[in-house]
Amino acid sequence: MGGTLAPAHWPIIDEDHTLWGAIASNYAYNFKNHPGHFHNGGVWGLTQGFTAAAMNTLFGEDHAYMASYEGMLESSMEDHPFAEYYSYPDLKPGGVKNLCFSAGSYLIAAAAADQGEAFTAIFERRLQVLMAKAGKIAEELAREVVQKSPAKVYRVSGESGCGKTTLAKAIVKEFEAQGKKAVLISQDEYFHLPPRQNHNKRVEDFEWIGLGEVDWKLLNGVIDQVLDPAVASVEVPEMDWELDTKEWKTMDAEEVDVVVIEGTYVLGEKREGEVGIFFEHTYVDTRENRLARNREVVDDFIQRVLEREHGIISALRKDADLVVNKDYTLTIR
Repeated sequence: MGGTLAPAHWPIIDEDHTLWGAIASNYAYNFKNHPGHFHNGGVWGLTQGFTAAAMNTLFGEDHAYMASYEGMLESSMEDHPFAEYYSYPDLKPGGVKNLCFSAGSYLIAAAAADQGEAFTAIFERRLQVLMAKAGKIAEELAREVVQKSPAKVYRVSGESGCGKTTLAKAIVKEFEAQGKKAVLISQDEYFHLPPRQNHNKRVEDFEWIGLGEVDWKLLNGVIDQVLDPAVASVEVPEMDWELDTKEWKTMDAEEVDVVVIEGTYVLGEKREGEVGIFFEHTYVDTRENRLARNREVVDDFIQRVLEREHGIISALRKDADLVVNKDYTLTIR
């Protein structure tokens, strides 16, 4: 059974590792971070239940991970039940015992095994309802936008989780329903740095956050090329989120009628003849949506980022032609 369960922290740092000095001094009351223990490769009771639940959901209730997990718990139930962590790879209990979060984690795994799809539906249903509701609202807004403010270029701006992408896609679909060719461009593909590198740059230099993160010359150049009748295709950037690299792909630009650009800062580069759309919703209003889509970890740093972005993005409202109010009605400025 040893070694079949996933350590919560990896790789394990031993005494020959260059980081051993740092981890050896990292404790409050007594040292627990021996190789394969605690924060140094320990198998945490809290995380095993979530992992087992995921395995059950993906591979079925008879998956070996659940059996190993239950075997680990049973072997220590009499003397050290629901331990804080278990050593790797021999899975001996350590730390505090009788912990509620370790026991609760097992209940989650057991529920996933017993209930199957009914268990995962608990988590999926809320997101599906939110997405369906957002899609319906976006369709109605898009129809109104296209009817009241026809244009060749639309820039949809707002804070994280407000519905920019959903509305932008709906505008594209509305034009397609009219027999026109519309393309969607995301600001996120035009950052100077790939995602993780950009995050690290933000950590290093908080003032980096803002319009300067985006390659506007490239983005505006792509818009112009796509709308040029003489251009059949355009090379455009595409961020690889897994490899954290900027790749390039070919976009079909033949007979494009409309370009829709969505992103936090896109109104900052709005040009004459383009229609700017601004969402009034702040990061406080969109918190539930951001958590539901599970795209970010809400920690102190992200909170600071959201606050700074709020100040930058709210200042762009003055450049908007249309404002999506907090009740999802549309105001023409």
